[in-house]
Amino acid sequence: MVGMAIDLEPIADIGAALGSAHPELEAVRAAAAFLRGHPECFVGGPRADNPAHVALAAVMVYDVFLTPDAPLPESLLCELVQARMAEAHG
Repeated sequence: MVGMAIDLEPIADIGAALGSAHPELEAVRAAAAFLRGHPECFVGGPRADNPAHVALAAVMVYDVFLTPDAPLPESLLCELVQARMAEAHG
């Protein structure tokens, strides 16, 4: 699957149709954005430059991003993400 092009436009359309009435969806999006901007959170196998890895990691850690009104410091977010991913990867 390396080099496979994925058209994310339909996914964006679905998200726009759902709106912000779905806090879990917004949390997954926030997690993915954070992960793309913080490749240091990926330790070991997963990589921030791989959209599939970012998507899977975002689903694994989205609950950390459910409270956008009280965001955690970036360093703490990164530690939480690393710990959660380490648990999942054994």
